[in-house]
Amino acid sequence: MLVAQALGPFAGFQNFAPPCLGGHRAVSSRAAASDRKLSAPGPVASLAAILTAAAAAGAAASTARRRRQLPSARFRWRPTARNASGGDEDAVVARFQEWLESSGITVSPNIAIVPDSSGIGRSLSDRRVVCQQAISPDEVMVLLPSSAVCSVAMAADCAPPDDMKALAGWWSRHTRTSIRLAAALVWQRERFGPYIDMLYKLEDIQAPWLWDESDFRFLPASLASSARARREALEAAWTDLEADGFGDRVPRELFFRAHHAAASRAFSGDSSVPGGQVMLAGAAALLAASTAAFSGSVSFELAAAGGAGAVAICTGFAAASGGGEMFSLLPMIDQINHASGAPPDLQYNPTRSRWELRAGRAYSPGDEIFFSYGPKDSDGLLLQHGFVQEDNADDAIQLPLPRDHALLSRGVQTLRFCRGGSVIALGEKAVVVEASASELESAASATLRAALDDDGEAALDEEVSRCVQPERRAELLLSWRRERRKMLAEAASRWKVSQNA
Repeated sequence: MLVAQALGPFAGFQNFAPPCLGGHRAVSSRAAASDRKLSAPGPVASLAAILTAAAAAGAAASTARRRRQLPSARFRWRPTARNASGGDEDAVVARFQEWLESSGITVSPNIAIVPDSSGIGRSLSDRRVVCQQAISPDEVMVLLPSSAVCSVAMAADCAPPDDMKALAGWWSRHTRTSIRLAAALVWQRERFGPYIDMLYKLEDIQAPWLWDESDFRFLPASLASSARARREALEAAWTDLEADGFGDRVPRELFFRAHHAAASRAFSGDSSVPGGQVMLAGAAALLAASTAAFSGSVSFELAAAGGAGAVAICTGFAAASGGGEMFSLLPMIDQINHASGAPPDLQYNPTRSRWELRAGRAYSPGDEIFFSYGPKDSDGLLLQHGFVQEDNADDAIQLPLPRDHALLSRGVQTLRFCRGGSVIALGEKAVVVEASASELESAASATLRAALDDDGEAALDEEVSRCVQPERRAELLLSWRRERRKMLAEAASRWKVSQNA
């Protein structure tokens, strides 16, 4: 388990770079400090003394930052031309704004939620958070009290929250944390109603688990299998809710919408710190764990448990309360979209029982505020979030090893080509298999030649454009295919394999 340097407000780790499977990323010195244990003040120091010192440190840090605390002010919703005449979207965001204030959530007047017309096939429910007035490094953007958070414990054998005891039987049968969190959010929809209204509408969610079965033919078998398994798990969970008499309390459409939010924007982390105080590591999920999860070999929960003691599955940041690992939806903070790079500084302040989102750098008016959801390749972003990032710095492609290659006898099933063409041999459940440089070179060349032999790419693109509906899904799938071809070309260049080889 990672342990913070103090039990008071924790230092942010926005510059943390998680290790790649091949060791291609280095951990920054700031992040590496999180691996240090709490140093005891002396051999006879008591826990009370440690906690007292930690509280004093937290108070000092809080005092030092007091001048940066933002004023109580309403954040702004800025319509664009397409909805400036008013309408449902303006009303939804206005209700959300009122709910934020009534829930004690403070948002800087220097940021605003605006409609997002950028990107592929955007809809009215796409939004982004932008800087309205200049923001300085370390400036507070959001203060979120724990009372306004929806959370569930991540342990498979945990009991449901106190107000969901009626679901105890269902809870024990459905142990995926994202499914439980979705049920918990919808169960409390009277409390979280305006927040739920901000979730993507079902028709606007482009994650493959909502695709038609016929569209899976355009995906690799492993990715299609993962999407299919997720859909089947959700359908089974809701069918059981209905059979147990809770179909009206947790309507199917809301349950599916809530699950997309839980799977794509929730925060997780280990909170097993003395006194229930919470560690915030700010570390992205290990790529080895996420690779296994995205391939469908293991669940995201198992990937997190196997990857590290305190990794964030979905977003790259830990956020928890109570004892043990928690999975949480953080209203307003989760309105921030993904982009690779250093994210804002998210901390949990145990002395005030709240999350604090601070600027990790200076922002100018018009700049969008981004979070990095972690080092995810295009397959992972598509499966879990329903979008693709162009020229993603963390992109990779996974290709099957040719059936006649010698490494098959060593348990190698696929090769993962990362940015720059570096290659990793993977076995069952995405376990890394050690191989010599000459073996990897031989395997990479053979695998790439087999992949480049397929000359039907243009025809397949035409088929996607013609057959896939709605248009947004077709555009997304074509974008995913373009990024995949870029990675294939990059790997071929690295290993000097030509298409006509």
